[in-house]
Amino acid sequence: FNEISRTCYNRSFTKQDTFSITKGGNLLGGLSGISGSGAPQMFFMWVALQQMAHLGLFDRYQHIIVTRSDRMYAEPHPPVNRLPPMHVLIPQGQDYGGVNDRHLVMHSSDAPHILNQLHMLLYVPLRLQKFPLGTDAWPNCEAGLKWWLAE
Repeated sequence: FNEISRTCYNRSFTKQDTFSITKGGNLLGGLSGISGSGAPQMFFMWVALQQMAHLGLFDRYQHIIVTRSDRMYAEPHPPVNRLPPMHVLIPQGQDYGGVNDRHLVMHSSDAPHILNQLHMLLYVPLRLQKFPLGTDAWPNCEAGLKWWLAE
């Protein structure tokens, strides 16, 4: 995260940033001994975003579907062809006080924002001192995604 922060935002992202954001939660699980996998998930969404932009996929496809690599869905997928911009299809369950982050369907025009959750952490981390959801910390990546989708 520090390398991305320096390259993209000309600032550092320290271990103290990690702990001030999470305060016992696992939004950044996988960093600095924090349990969970929130940090790798956000990183891989960011990498996917960079590749999609580089390949011009937002102009070539109307919808983008992102599924975590540790998930497999055996049922037929609901149709997405009528999903308008500013709407996201999210499976029910496993929301843990936020929204399920395991499978997202979005209009391609929304993907650059939705897939760039790292921006909320690396660009303006002081903004995160105003924790939403009535808590004093970001409890998990599901709560972080819920807030980010509302931004």
